[in-house]
Amino acid sequence: MAQRLPSIKQLAKRYNFLCEMLSKDPNVLNLHIRLPQPVDISDLFNVDANPLFWRDDGILSGANIQESYVSSDSVQLGINAVLAMERFKEEDYRLIQELKIMAEWVKSKLCKADHALAMCQGVLDHFY
Repeated sequence: MAQRLPSIKQLAKRYNFLCEMLSKDPNVLNLHIRLPQPVDISDLFNVDANPLFWRDDGILSGANIQESYVSSDSVQLGINAVLAMERFKEEDYRLIQELKIMAEWVKSKLCKADHALAMCQGVLDHFY
């Protein structure tokens, strides 16, 4: 933990900086949403001092937190299902890209093999 403490504090400072930037952004202020609050870096690991940091419900500011994702098994299962679906979509996209790359590679190798065969058969006089 001691080795990671400087980087954790640096992340907390970055978080505080981003909170300050959000509080000054007129586009964000026009949305009338609850903005995240900066954390007290001296009490960073004290849960009682930073409850908003440890249990953020910023998106659900109008909802009762006990009636949402914390206590409802069906909502938790739904969140897990959505995350699984997103992972599936990312993996599907990645595999399709790999397939396209592999198909282009095979196509280039076949083209070179056809060219070499044509040279061997005397159809082509020169290599280009």
